[in-house]
Amino acid sequence: MAKELYAELRAYLDTVPVINTHDHHIGSGGKVTNPFGLYLGYLHSDLDVASGLEDRAFARLMNNGDAPIGQKWEAFAKVLPKVKHTAYYRYFMAGLTHCWGVTELTESNFRMLMERSSERDTVWHDRIMAEAGIRASVVDISGYEDFRNIMNGKVQGISDNAKFAVPLPELHLILSIVSLQKLSPYAKGPMRELDDFMAAFDGYLDQAVQFGAVCLKDQSAYRRALDYEMHSKPDIERIFTRLIQYPREALSYVETKPIDDWLFSEYARRGAKRGLPLQLHTGHMAGTRNDVRKANAALLIPFLETHPDVKVGLFHGNWPYMDEYLFIGKNYPNVWLDLCWCHIIDPDYTVELMKRALKILPYNKVLAFGADAFTTELTYGYLVAARDNVARALSELVEEGWLSLNDAKTVAEDWFFNNPNEFFGFKPEAGMADRDHAAGKGETAV
Repeated sequence: MAKELYAELRAYLDTVPVINTHDHHIGSGGKVTNPFGLYLGYLHSDLDVASGLEDRAFARLMNNGDAPIGQKWEAFAKVLPKVKHTAYYRYFMAGLTHCWGVTELTESNFRMLMERSSERDTVWHDRIMAEAGIRASVVDISGYEDFRNIMNGKVQGISDNAKFAVPLPELHLILSIVSLQKLSPYAKGPMRELDDFMAAFDGYLDQAVQFGAVCLKDQSAYRRALDYEMHSKPDIERIFTRLIQYPREALSYVETKPIDDWLFSEYARRGAKRGLPLQLHTGHMAGTRNDVRKANAALLIPFLETHPDVKVGLFHGNWPYMDEYLFIGKNYPNVWLDLCWCHIIDPDYTVELMKRALKILPYNKVLAFGADAFTTELTYGYLVAARDNVARALSELVEEGWLSLNDAKTVAEDWFFNNPNEFFGFKPEAGMADRDHAAGKGETAV
């Protein structure tokens, strides 16, 4: 019975439209000169770990665009068998199989991917997204200047499927006057006071809203703990004034943390006033040698307590801190649990998380899928993982009598499509409208 339930739900999920809540590519992949550096995605981390004490040398070789492909393949082939049973590998291959018919990794296949990479244009990307049933992808381009280039019409090949997040981390890491000057294109005059700087940020945010941005995004957990504390504005003004008066000075981390904290909270509030939700990285981090303790969503509780008006999407299942994640989802009405990336980090964890979430909190607070990928191929493969995991979780709940089959299908539809539509404020036709990519022209119809 369980296998039949899973098979029916899994087949049904292939018909359910999807909002991809988090991704990193705009649509056109372009020609690839180093397939080892692009196509592998998060599999790189498993390969680095499998390399043991040679991990850094292995990573440098794989990312070296000038190294011969034969040399890379020789090192790659020695490590590859050790990672073939990971979720990263399984769903990386699912993407390559669908997009290119590749069923095993060989040196000749890598060369083929290089040779055919010029086919990876926006039309090709949109076709793959249509085949996947992805109606819209919320894209975090990560860099402030990169996002400005997109808003100002300097980037071509953007899919109509792409909706954009406003990147924040660079703008609240204030180490010197150089950090403040990033917003100078939006300043109406010299930034002598904190209010001048905030007015410039408002200008940046207003351009983003006019362009059609749909949320704010922050992944500062990669560089700092998520313990954002409250500070008075006069204290922050003193720090700001010091940087203006002594422009050749730089702040230490201890000195910069208060302004980092204050600006993060202020940006979140200003975004909320413009209807922009806040996406936050929590839990596991990409790469290796990270300290996950600083990324535990539990550290955000003081921020959540003081910002009930900010709609927050917490990322990645907070892996490996499930209990804290579920508590926050159950306790804070302004929080949604976004399972982007989580499906391939740890499938069993994610299945258990979804089963527990359905019993613990209202199911409209779960967002089932965000690829968090850098290529079209990986986005497709990671969606296969999400559908596999959701089918597992819901079929097991039906088997135990917690859900009817029809209820399970309704939950799946909401997790993949209706809930993210509500979170971002999309209309049902999300991702289907045309966009004027020129700077400041028109609004995104979602």
